[in-house]
Amino acid sequence: MILLAGLAKVAGLLKEMVVAARFGTGAALDAYLFLFNILSTPASMWFSTISAILIPHLITLERRSPEAAAHFRAEFMMFATVVGIVAGLLSWLGLYGYITAGASGLGAEAVGYARDALPQLWLMVPLLFVAQYGSSCLMARNLHVNSLYEGLPALTILIALLLFPVSIRVLVLSTVAGFTLQLIATLVSLARSGNLDRPTASLQNAAWRQFRSAFLVMAGVQLLQSATNIVDQVIAAQLPTGSLSRFSYTLRAQGVLLTLLALAVPRVLLPALASMSHAAPQELKRFIARWSLLLGVVGGAAALFVSGLSEPIVRLLFQRGSFSGADTKVVATLLGVMIWQLPFYLLAMLYSQRQIVTRDFASLAIMGGGTLVIKLTLGLLLVWRFGLVGLTASIPLVSAFQVATLLLLGRRKEAEPR
Repeated sequence: MILLAGLAKVAGLLKEMVVAARFGTGAALDAYLFLFNILSTPASMWFSTISAILIPHLITLERRSPEAAAHFRAEFMMFATVVGIVAGLLSWLGLYGYITAGASGLGAEAVGYARDALPQLWLMVPLLFVAQYGSSCLMARNLHVNSLYEGLPALTILIALLLFPVSIRVLVLSTVAGFTLQLIATLVSLARSGNLDRPTASLQNAAWRQFRSAFLVMAGVQLLQSATNIVDQVIAAQLPTGSLSRFSYTLRAQGVLLTLLALAVPRVLLPALASMSHAAPQELKRFIARWSLLLGVVGGAAALFVSGLSEPIVRLLFQRGSFSGADTKVVATLLGVMIWQLPFYLLAMLYSQRQIVTRDFASLAIMGGGTLVIKLTLGLLLVWRFGLVGLTASIPLVSAFQVATLLLLGRRKEAEPR
């Protein structure tokens, strides 16, 4: 699984290098990234919700009744398709109104690019909704080929930018084409594994009753947590032209270099934690303690290494073509700050999975609400004082708050009489 994810990240790395060389940090890329990052948010919320709830539910249902599991998958396939289309259309309409009203903070040139790109780019939302449902089904069967398929959009963009004249239209159309290929590949793997069922327009399966409440609560939690990502994009768009591009390059550098470490938590530990849902509390506590130590040490060491070498790393990745030396210095500074999110992110992901397995959704809701409050108070204060660096610094601070909150609430729950 790590090897497959690594190949996908290599494709993402090469794509980012070519995008940096072709577009630099101008208005066209600001417009594309503003739309892409916000449109990715509902898909990210969806995947976080269904991977946390659907995977253990499918594992349990398959053990009890393979026939009931197949029926539930057929209904969920239709559900994912309809919800994806609705979410995509609502995102399109909302973004169009927000941009044309002049509230986005984008410059006039970037607004024009965004308005032209939106009618095609919104299609990524329903494509991702269905593909991510398929990924969850594969992961429930302990198949992780979806990690490789996640590199198909980046690979498609890379090839398109190398073959065709540089334009925002090529970037947009290749993005949609890449997500289409990801969906097709996922459906083919579902068919080969015997998990592709004809969609059924019904929610009558008895498994929905147990699934629905947990799904709705987790979706609410993800909405609170994902709102901070939208806040980041909106704030970055209000800063001078190029700020959003530089901020996004920093996010991409962090993700390309270090997301492999984070993959162990949701994709490896969740099935392990799900199998321990009925284990003795002390056994689960020891399991969490061992992984906390490992993830904290590895994440801290990686953050120290990257922060010390941030400028040569950014220069190696991006400094060519339209990406200037001045861009390198800014992005390197941002990366040196943002990378300290990593150890807190890994620990927060681990503790969140523990809360999911123990069905302590109240703690996750408290954490999500607190995260948004911290972002809108301390985060805005940092932006007002330090600009783009302040926005970047708010990211590790928010992750540290999440870890502290989950630790405090987890210990309080352990102290409760059983």
